[in-house]
Amino acid sequence: MHIDENKKFDRRTLERNLREGIISAEEWKKYLETLPDVSDHADLVMVDEGQKEETTKEPETKSEESVEKEEAAPENE
Repeated sequence: MHIDENKKFDRRTLERNLREGIISAEEWKKYLETLPDVSDHADLVMVDEGQKEETTKEPETKSEESVEKEEAAPENE
């Protein structure tokens, strides 16, 4: 099986490549050691434990039943 060297350590296939022996744990460790330290580019985010997380909600979609009722109802003009 041909493995693209650029994708050998891709997070999406890493577990499979380790399991199938395509890469060894030692190769993975050496690869991690070659990665640059970019921690100085990280942003610090403070979260209050007592504060509820706000999530973005997608607009609710109408059920098929409610759409059918609206279509069947006569419009007042």
